[in-house]
Amino acid sequence: RELMSGKVYKYVGRALSDGEKEFVAQEIDMLIHRGENSEASLKHIAHHIRSITPAQSQVSAAPTEERMRRHDAASSVVSGAAGHQRKNRGTPSSQVPSSVHAAARAADQKVKAAMKAAGSGASGVNSAANLPPGVTAEMWAAAHGDAGSSANGARRPLPKPQELHKDDLWAKLAEKEVEEFHKDALEHRRRHKKMEEEQRLYLEQQVALRTRKAVEKKKDEEKYVVEEQRQLEAWELEQKRKDEERKRRFAEEKAMRDEQLEEARKRRALEEAKRRAEDAEAAKKLQVEYEREQQAIRERRVKAKEDVVKAQEFNKHIEEMRASERAKEKARDLEHQRQYLERLRKQDEQRELALVKMQEKQKHQQQIAFQMQSDIAEKAKEDERKAEAHKKRLEAEQIAREKANAEKAAAAKVKQRQYLMLQMLEREEQRKKERDDVVRQREQVVKAKEEEERKEAERKILQRKKALEHRKAVEGQIEYSQARNRPVYMSDAERKLNEPLLKKVGLTPQPQ
Repeated sequence: RELMSGKVYKYVGRALSDGEKEFVAQEIDMLIHRGENSEASLKHIAHHIRSITPAQSQVSAAPTEERMRRHDAASSVVSGAAGHQRKNRGTPSSQVPSSVHAAARAADQKVKAAMKAAGSGASGVNSAANLPPGVTAEMWAAAHGDAGSSANGARRPLPKPQELHKDDLWAKLAEKEVEEFHKDALEHRRRHKKMEEEQRLYLEQQVALRTRKAVEKKKDEEKYVVEEQRQLEAWELEQKRKDEERKRRFAEEKAMRDEQLEEARKRRALEEAKRRAEDAEAAKKLQVEYEREQQAIRERRVKAKEDVVKAQEFNKHIEEMRASERAKEKARDLEHQRQYLERLRKQDEQRELALVKMQEKQKHQQQIAFQMQSDIAEKAKEDERKAEAHKKRLEAEQIAREKANAEKAAAAKVKQRQYLMLQMLEREEQRKKERDDVVRQREQVVKAKEEEERKEAERKILQRKKALEHRKAVEGQIEYSQARNRPVYMSDAERKLNEPLLKKVGLTPQPQ
């Protein structure tokens, strides 16, 4: 309500008097009851305030068309509330919003005040534009006269509100609905009082029932305590008998265990004596065996020292030969590595010719490896002739070295092939990646174009929808403004719908 009032004050554009603010509050209340909160309604109220001069807002004028329309709207709200009350006979009258009654009373009071002000002869308010709905200019002139008095100077009596609204079907329906509403409220209060009496009797019965159940429950608890005490005494007697039985069995088991322990002690003593005798005899045998083994060890040590001296001299000679061979082999390996690195560098520079050259060099390496194997075999034979005692060990080492060299050469060959295959796969992967990038860029361009076309189509559709909604809103505002400016009469459809109510109040619906 405060937000809607603020908007009306903003649309008016000037300070409002107390009377104008009261008028705005009443109009907003009526809008809220009707469920209207559009900007067009608020602007219409502001336009009506701007059309009233400050002098007119301070003087009580005759009921205008807008005030009579508020009275009709309040009457229709009361009629709707009373009809809803008849449909829900069991609903309390307190559930009907108090704002409905307040709006009806305020509308009636304002109509009476306006009619009273009209009878006081205020100037400038008896024009045809300010006449209430259903009141013609002839009726107004007959009631007031040109000067507001009779021919002999006495003031003519003012017509009653019932006479002014004798053709207002909505007002008659509202009076009938209010009368029925009060009857329904009285009936509801009577039923409510009866229901309270029945509830009081029901609650008294419930209290008596609960009291009786509490007494019965207390008696049952006392019986339960006596029975529980009896069971407890029987349980204590049974527990005492079981304790005595358990003590007796414990004494018997203790005597049996003591006898078994004594027998076990005697048996362990005999076994211990027997074990000690056997250990003494075994110790003697071990001592003799140990002395014999120590003598043999001393003899072997002497012989081993002699063999070690001879082996050291021979190993020294063999080690010198091996060192010389290792130096030569290392030099050859370094040369081979240098040649291998040179081949790799040339392969990077000339990939197409590298494969053929590499195969030739591999053949050359194989020949060198075969030559090395033959040299090693000859040297192995010399070593075999020089040291027959170490023949098997030297042959095993030679075989292992040959196998390692062969594996090294095979590994180098496999590594070279893997390197070439890896380079070929990398080039193929690069070409495939470039082709995929080109295809992806083309797809992105096509998708971007389609997305732009779709957005443009959506934007045009949205513009058309907004234009259509704007046109509908303007047309609705125009229709609402025209409807607000028309006098409120009961249409044929409304007469047909309210025909039962009109017959109830003794009226026959006549078309406008």
